[in-house]
Amino acid sequence: MTSETIKISSPALHKHLSCELLLTTFCNLECVYCIARDLPESTMSIEIGRKAIDMFVNLAQGATSLEVTFTGGEPLLEFTTLKDLTLYAQQRANEVGANVCFVIKTNGTIMNRTIIDFINANCIRLVISIDGTVEKHDKYRKDHEGNGTHHIVSRNLKVVLQNAIPCVASITVHPSLCKTAIDSVRYLHNLGVEQIDLGPAYGTKIYA
Repeated sequence: MTSETIKISSPALHKHLSCELLLTTFCNLECVYCIARDLPESTMSIEIGRKAIDMFVNLAQGATSLEVTFTGGEPLLEFTTLKDLTLYAQQRANEVGANVCFVIKTNGTIMNRTIIDFINANCIRLVISIDGTVEKHDKYRKDHEGNGTHHIVSRNLKVVLQNAIPCVASITVHPSLCKTAIDSVRYLHNLGVEQIDLGPAYGTKIYA
């Protein structure tokens, strides 16, 4: 018997595993129903992000498919960190022989050519928060000055669709807008969005 370490392989518990990294609790908006604004102010460093990815990859040993989701706050406020962690996760996934894909959950207000090119180059899927028509969206999704944000988000959503970036439109349904949610779905469908998610506004208890 040699002194070499004997590795015993066992089948993976799961073929696909996912993790979600909260890059920052900061946001450039102040949506009325958002629960993130009650979180303590914090931003993830690249060092901590890499350690989180290391832990995720180690825990996912044997899986063939990995998914990393970047969220916030607004994760695109930390685009430098997001880029680094995307490339690092690709490196670590390659080392263990797994495929990795990425998702960015964003409010859709931060978009430029550099971001578009990076998203395309790395096959990143977007989840963009938009509550439908201008009247419904602007009622609760406002910037820090209290202005509606539909004109920015809808413009950037169209740019995303024009660049053939996989995209999900995420509608947050406030109790006051439940009866008109289908109108928001129709509106986004007419814009060309093929995937639409609806979810309740969890932070509306004191604002309803």
